[in-house]
Amino acid sequence: MGKSKKWEYFLLLILIMTIGGVFWIAKNGEKVRDFYTLLTYKPPQTIVNLANQDTMTSYGKELFYVNKPELLSKKAFASQCPNTLEEDYVIGCYHVNDNGIYLLNVLDANLKGIVPVTAAYEMLHAGYARIPLTQRNLLNQQMWTFYLKDVKSLAIKQQMNSYLATEPGEQYDELFSVLGTEVKYLPNNIASVYKQYFKDRNKIVGLYNNYQAAFTSRQQKINNDKTNLEQLKIAINSSENQLNQTLVKINLLKTQLNNSQQTLYRTSMSNQINAYNNLVNVYNNLLVSIKANIAKYNTLVNNLNSLVLQEQQLIKAINANNITAPINK
Repeated sequence: MGKSKKWEYFLLLILIMTIGGVFWIAKNGEKVRDFYTLLTYKPPQTIVNLANQDTMTSYGKELFYVNKPELLSKKAFASQCPNTLEEDYVIGCYHVNDNGIYLLNVLDANLKGIVPVTAAYEMLHAGYARIPLTQRNLLNQQMWTFYLKDVKSLAIKQQMNSYLATEPGEQYDELFSVLGTEVKYLPNNIASVYKQYFKDRNKIVGLYNNYQAAFTSRQQKINNDKTNLEQLKIAINSSENQLNQTLVKINLLKTQLNNSQQTLYRTSMSNQINAYNNLVNVYNNLLVSIKANIAKYNTLVNNLNSLVLQEQQLIKAINANNITAPINK
């Protein structure tokens, strides 16, 4: 075989290898991109800590780190995760096609678990996007059936209703993150999917329940205090009406006693005096009761104001739009 012929075969081989390489890269572009990103990205220790708190598996960390997650102040976070709905509070967001995960740096000690839970929530968006379509469609059916039949949490129902209103068509993607981070007991066919992302998913759900309780416990106390205030107000008004009626009777009886002292028999006089004294006792007891209820009312008002202030501080901590002062996305 001549030298020219050998060169032709050699060039043909290079061409075949090149074309094969192009096809391989086209088919495995995501893996190539992941490899390069993970090779050049060194996560800050705060991000590593979040991944460890969430007990992320190697694959979970890979999805998390590929998105180069950032823990941001309110101003920086608002620019990456804009929110136009005043009634919702965005504390994390995932930019599609692994273009970033951004987390609000919530500093309130009462919301200690909110950042790691949000980190897990946003990472699951990246995980959901990579589930093969056929498997994803089946998973969607299983999740939605479970959600409609078995999820009773009012907070989760409100959360999903918000997503249905603000992100129509994305309910399955959001539900995948909701179930993975907020619901402890899942059917085996759904729970097994999350094992590729977390070593101990229950730990994340525990963190969610802890910080959620900071809101729900205060709201429950606020509702109880409002109910007690309404009942006390009714009791005070009722007692004041009785007090006024008793005072009218006292004054009337006093007038009768003054006008008829000379004509009343001793026995009749004694009976009216006793009736007068009894009315005075009733009046004084009502007065004591009213003062006690007013004191209780004022204490409850102070407690309620304190709880409302605490709740406002919690909301302020997760409200990136209020720079000067749950929802993941």
